[in-house]
Amino acid sequence: VSGVLLQTSLGFFLCANIIGTASFMTITSQLGDHTPPQGMDPRVCLRYFGQGLCLAIVLCQILWLEYLQRRYFQSVAQTMKLRYFLEGLSRDLLPDHVLAVSLMKQEEGANEGTDGFFSADELEVGHLFADVAGFTKMCSTLPPEKAFIVISELFQEFDQLCKKWGVSKVETIGDAYWCAVGLGKGQASQLDMANLVGMALEMQDVLRTDRVAAVAELGEPKLTMRIGVHYGKCVGCVVGSSAPRYHLFGKAIDIVQQLEQGGSKNGVVLSSSALRVCLGLDKEDDLSEASQSWQRSGEF
Repeated sequence: VSGVLLQTSLGFFLCANIIGTASFMTITSQLGDHTPPQGMDPRVCLRYFGQGLCLAIVLCQILWLEYLQRRYFQSVAQTMKLRYFLEGLSRDLLPDHVLAVSLMKQEEGANEGTDGFFSADELEVGHLFADVAGFTKMCSTLPPEKAFIVISELFQEFDQLCKKWGVSKVETIGDAYWCAVGLGKGQASQLDMANLVGMALEMQDVLRTDRVAAVAELGEPKLTMRIGVHYGKCVGCVVGSSAPRYHLFGKAIDIVQQLEQGGSKNGVVLSSSALRVCLGLDKEDDLSEASQSWQRSGEF
């Protein structure tokens, strides 16, 4: 009975042992007289045997309880490690503001399906789209393993730049790298756009200075990148229920891709809207004069 109660409550388990021990001692004490018999009386043997058996059972139960407690704490520790791993993986896959809303909906018991998805309409953020020029052609002359190592180490370096400049990575598409600023706030500020441009220029420095070992081993000619930066409206949402990813949709995405495709190697192309935000100008302000003074200041 105590073994069954142990599965439900430790208090019930202890009560069962106390009641069982007291009952057994009472029964065995009534087998003999007040003055213990002398010699090999069977009642004395039964009494001592019962008391010893009772103590042995209690000792075994204590040891078994200790074993179960150790197993319980081990399972709790493993569960906590798994939880920290999954939380870290979720933060890598989804932006913080999306993850926070998703967890809140789960706690509120949101239904499965579209009700559990997070969407943000009319985001006005900064976009950066970068592409490694000639990487597809270079892959035809490299072993697949080598090509994977090159692009993986390069993008890992860009991931570190995202953390440094406060930029949110959206996704990678082949040898293209896509990131944005202002997702959590819904609108990118002048500082956000300045950080995005600063990251774009440092991405170019990564290739020029051979900061990535796998890229440096390729030798000449060095890899180059085309980078486009734009500021505009879009919609962000979680796409799919299996292996979900946060994605951005809108005309601004097409514009930043066109800027990258039409840009020059080893440079960063900004749209007029992105440049206005970086300079803190309104639509009515003269862009040409302000941009010339900005270039002369050497801020970037």
